[in-house]
Amino acid sequence: KSTLFQGEVQYGDGEFGNTDGCLPFAPGSLEGKVVMVDRGACFFSDKVINIEEAGGVATIVANNVEGPPFPGGFGGGPYPLTPGYMVSLEAGDEIREMILVGMVAENYAPVAKIDFNEFVPSALSMAASSARGPDMSFNRIKPEIGAPGANLVADFGTGNEVSIF
Repeated sequence: KSTLFQGEVQYGDGEFGNTDGCLPFAPGSLEGKVVMVDRGACFFSDKVINIEEAGGVATIVANNVEGPPFPGGFGGGPYPLTPGYMVSLEAGDEIREMILVGMVAENYAPVAKIDFNEFVPSALSMAASSARGPDMSFNRIKPEIGAPGANLVADFGTGNEVSIF
């Protein structure tokens, strides 16, 4: 099984529409593409499903605020079968700029190469909104207790199976 795949990168529907990925894309319109959309307005899983159903091979979600990327939320429904990744605000801006340069040049399209051997799982990490005890300013949490704030990842494996977490 190949651990490397690639696809031409497109922003939203390719014409600056549906840039948050929350609406369905035209069937087949994203065939073989890696599609970048902006964070916000719906669950990450909804964005990935919409792109997948239009033929996209991967989703990149660009953060809309400063800070590190984090695992996206699952909104229920069908489980996405294509990968989805989040990138920082800065990386998203750089990708958009490359896409714009390609559109102006009309003979250049950026290509994303994704190597699963370079994958860093988010399992065993804690979201920034999590309480980590003790909270010395309020004395509200015991030292040995952590209170997960969001993005719980309770399942991680080899990438050969699908499971709901």
